[in-house]
Amino acid sequence: MVIDRLIMTPDNLLTLLNGLPFIDATFKPQVLLTLVASLRSEADQRYLPFLNDYLVPDNALRIYQRLMKKMPTRPESAFLNDSRIELVNKAIRRILEKHPEWNALLTISIEWRKLTTGQISLTNPVFPQFIFLGESAFADELLLEETIVHEMSHVWCGFIAEIIDFQKKNSLAKLTLPSGTKNKSVRGVLFAGLFAAAAIKFYYVEGKIFPKCEDRIAFLENYLSGCIDVVHKSTDASYLGLQINNHLALFLQEQRSKN
Repeated sequence: MVIDRLIMTPDNLLTLLNGLPFIDATFKPQVLLTLVASLRSEADQRYLPFLNDYLVPDNALRIYQRLMKKMPTRPESAFLNDSRIELVNKAIRRILEKHPEWNALLTISIEWRKLTTGQISLTNPVFPQFIFLGESAFADELLLEETIVHEMSHVWCGFIAEIIDFQKKNSLAKLTLPSGTKNKSVRGVLFAGLFAAAAIKFYYVEGKIFPKCEDRIAFLENYLSGCIDVVHKSTDASYLGLQINNHLALFLQEQRSKN
């Protein structure tokens, strides 16, 4: 399948997708998956017989490894054992009990890996659909649920960035996150903001906040606000990056008006 690239302009991509993953109930996940699979197929000269084959993590990684001039070092990790995979699956089921509208977002193919470092979790767009979980992510059921939403948000934002980048070409990683983490790109700051927005949505069910989670939501709102400000002051955001940042600002404004 060859995509008409006219439908993938920065002007209309968010309109085509009808919003952003986890944030907008109107978002169309299947449209994004089809676009991503089609682009990967084109890049691979349609080597695999079925379009859905390009949504398998190992197949996507193979394409990235062939096309990128320099791949970053893969995070130190091992296979996630069966007991941990079951905890992940149970956590996803609990999330979907609260947010059944996220079913299509949380049931895509993911390669789950165990971090051998001290981090809670991480993803990297150049390792598409790979999620690395540290042992500390399993310390608490609610923490694991938020961590899954966090990293799945990154996966879906990575899909969007595969189509059109959030930052201008040759942009430098010179920004600082609200947490104090330095040397982040505009793309990285927007990924952080999108995670915060997804986590805020996670903590609301039918308009009500999870018990005893008010402080966490306040932290996430402040973090999101900081990310929005960082991107707003940067000159490196692409047109799509600015669109996403404005979308996040509107989401935060509406969120705070409900509080």
